[in-house]
Amino acid sequence: MINDYREIENRYIQNFSLKEEYGDYVRFFDDELPGMYAFNCIMIKPSCKSSITELLQNEIYGLKIRKKNFLKVLIHPGINIKEELKSEIASKGFEIRTNLYMRFNVENDAVFKVNDRCTVKIADSDKEFKNISELDIESSTESGIPQDFAIEKSIRKRAMYESKENNLEAYVSYFDGCPAGKCELFIHNDYAKIEDFDVLSKYQRQGIGTTMLKSMIEDALKQGIKNIYLIADKDDTPQNMYTKLGFEIIGEENELFYLQNG
Repeated sequence: MINDYREIENRYIQNFSLKEEYGDYVRFFDDELPGMYAFNCIMIKPSCKSSITELLQNEIYGLKIRKKNFLKVLIHPGINIKEELKSEIASKGFEIRTNLYMRFNVENDAVFKVNDRCTVKIADSDKEFKNISELDIESSTESGIPQDFAIEKSIRKRAMYESKENNLEAYVSYFDGCPAGKCELFIHNDYAKIEDFDVLSKYQRQGIGTTMLKSMIEDALKQGIKNIYLIADKDDTPQNMYTKLGFEIIGEENELFYLQNG
């Protein structure tokens, strides 16, 4: 089952990136935004025959050739990474985090406490796309991303939203008419992936995120889609909110990140 969800993840990345298949891994790259970690990465296959540490070392050596100073690696959730291997990977300068695959239980009777002052729309006008871009830039800078890059990222995302060729819908939430949060819903086959979920800090803890989630889940269910999921950082607070709203952990995936000095 988890393999199907990993495939949806790959499909989502391919909205923005090209893909190259190799024996032990897949490489994703976006020439339009080469500094975007999420769309410039490799995913190690569950069928990998090579030593993972050797593969990682070769990728580090190849950074200069590819003119990059970072390496993001997704280890397929079907691969069990033992603590000894994690320690070895960390010794090479990689940060390691665990991502949780969380699926919405459609049989769950969790109550979504929505905010009646909040409205949620699927972006379909220049104003709404502009609002999402502004929210994207502000939320990115709040998290420490340089403004110039945040602007580039928002331009890249908006182009994909407006193309309407990839089953990727952008949602924007308004609080008393003011843009407060945004999110994506990517639908592929019988799966719906919730992604890029952000509520501006000044609007948090007011039920805006819950209202937005409820709207997207309802839209997916109306299309007959019951495999609704998102990815959450195991060490982040939001996963607790998702659990309360009826999301259940169905798998874990290790994500590695290496930043080259100089």
